[in-house]
Amino acid sequence: MDLYLFHNDEFSRHYNCALKTDAGWAAEGQPNYVIGGFCIAVGLAYLFLYIPCLMVMRGKELIGNSCYKLMFGL
Repeated sequence: MDLYLFHNDEFSRHYNCALKTDAGWAAEGQPNYVIGGFCIAVGLAYLFLYIPCLMVMRGKELIGNSCYKLMFGL
């Protein structure tokens, strides 16, 4: 924070993204479709597993507790 507030020139030298051109940054970040597909698949699996948990938390005996109301809302 000290660099950002009091030594802005040094902060810009260390944390500025102008070191490379737009083409250079585009070449640096190639998409990885295997990892992306894996992350999407795992996220969807967790989402589908969470739906039965929500149905249980919505039951009469559990929804009366404030902690389950918060978990259901989140």
